[in-house]
Amino acid sequence: MSGEKSGVQFLIRQIYPNTLFIHCYAHQLNLVLLHGAKTIKSVKLFICNLTMFITFFSRSTKRNLKNAVLHVTEEPGWDPISVCTASGLYDKLNDANFVYFLILFGKVFLYTDHVFKFLQLKSLSNIKSCIFEIQNLKKNLTDLRNDTNVNNYCDEAILLNNNLEYEDKKRNELRKITYEILDSLIVQINIRFEDFPKLEFVEIVNEKMFKSYYTQFPEAKFIKLLQQYPNTFDADRLRNELAVIYANDKIICLLMN
Repeated sequence: MSGEKSGVQFLIRQIYPNTLFIHCYAHQLNLVLLHGAKTIKSVKLFICNLTMFITFFSRSTKRNLKNAVLHVTEEPGWDPISVCTASGLYDKLNDANFVYFLILFGKVFLYTDHVFKFLQLKSLSNIKSCIFEIQNLKKNLTDLRNDTNVNNYCDEAILLNNNLEYEDKKRNELRKITYEILDSLIVQINIRFEDFPKLEFVEIVNEKMFKSYYTQFPEAKFIKLLQQYPNTFDADRLRNELAVIYANDKIICLLMN
């Protein structure tokens, strides 16, 4: 949720200052980032146009897009609304910006999909690995931010539709928009995962680590818990209770089963 001074995060933290905010794992990360970039006009238009395709082809996912819309516009028997919609979709397939954004976000989603799937599996069991993946995602997005990639995406768009043209002026325009989009995505990732490093204390209740914790108590994670929630726990009592749990093979077996 956005809004530094009036958003949900700000309002909740006025009451619960130790609240931690993390990405909601029920939401696809790529869709969250895409919609978060709607403040950029060209992205907003792209999403609206993309929604038209999703709606129109929701019952015909196996059809070739171009052939399908041409069939609707050229063959008799179709209602006026379908013909009008198909005609608009066909125009978008010949729109240099639209096809370019398809390729750009396709590249972005390769990275965001990987991170989303990783977080689904490891979000509470290996915080350090999650942090590494998030940092790597930002690096990969930063690496996309160069002129060579912009030119490559334009060339890929032409391979998809050889009617498209990308002259120097168009490429410069797309370069600026691409940099703006990638910068926006990186900012969103920073905000969305800014509290993630603070979650390392969650690993003290990872049952798969109990045997190793019995040998060496997770002191650093334990201290982070106390720092995040000061005056909440009796530190000595909690330490003793955790030590008992780590040492009890029956409890370990019960939890792991």
